Formats: sequence, C-alpha cells, structure tokens
Amino acid sequence: MNGVTVGSGHGTVVVSGLPSYCETTDSASYANLASGHSLTVNVTVPCAFSMSGAVLWINDQGGFLYGLSAAQLDSTGSPTPTGISTGGYSYAVAFDSHGNMWVGATTAGVVPATAFLYEYTPAQIAGGGANLTPTVSIQLPPVGGSFGGSYQPGSIVFDGNGTL
Repeated sequence: MNGVTVGSGHGTVVVSGLPSYCETTDSASYANLASGHSLTVNVTVPCAFSMSGAVLWINDQGGFLYGLSAAQLDSTGSPTPTGISTGGYSYAVAFDSHGNMWVGATTAGVVPATAFLYEYTPAQIAGGGANLTPTVSIQLPPVGGSFGGSYQPGSIVFDGNGTL
C-alpha cells in the first residue's frame, strides 16, 4: 500500500510484480479504514496469457497436451481443443511468467526411459502440431538400482522469482 498515514483511514493499493503477460493496473483507493480493522480492495488485473487462446491445458500422459479456451469452457457441447504432441510420455505441465510451457516427459518406446524437462514458446504452442522441437531440453539424472531409467517428473514449480 502507498500513502497510508496511520490513523487516516484512507490510502491507495498498487499492484506490482506482475508477470509480463499481465497489464499493470491503475491503483485502487480505499477509505473508512478504522484502526485495528481490515478492508478488502478488489483490483482486476487483465492478463493476456494466450497460447492460441487456451486457458486450460490437459495432459493425457501419453505425450499429448490439449488446450481449451475460455469461450470453449463457457459453452456446451464437445469443443475441439488445440492439441500438441511432445513425442514422449508427458507427466507435468507448468507455465513460466513469459508464457512458455514447460513439460516434464520421458522418452517413448525406449528402455530404460530417459526423463526430460522441455520448454515450448507461446508461438510454438499457438501453432499446435505433433512432435514439437523444444527450445530448451534438460535431461534429468537417471534413477539407480535395478529399475534403471530416469525419474518421471510429476510436477514442475517456479518460485516467486520465476526460477525453475
């Protein structure tokens, strides 16, 4: 909050630290805040996070990812999603603050399997298609023991600084 004088009961809320695909909003003012009480201020932050308009991505763990737009989610019937293929078995999906899709996957048809983290740009995702070539490919360390192979990446997380 900015401009809050203790005991004044009014001030301004400023939103900051937004991802690059969100717009900075105007500040929101509030009044009538009494000492020792709380007040809720609602601020709308428009975000144009659009890979072909998809807002919900579904991972089928068979190497295919399907995206549905907000309009498709609001409608009835059987919408046709945007589809992309990673060429392997996908297990986890996350987006970074630049709209890049990160996918945790293992190689298909290879024993022992090798696990990777792949990055795809918004432009690649918007185009859809099969067996996209990732812009970044990180091979994960193998698992020891009799199983062999690598870990199956079950989740991908970015911290508050956007670090993978």
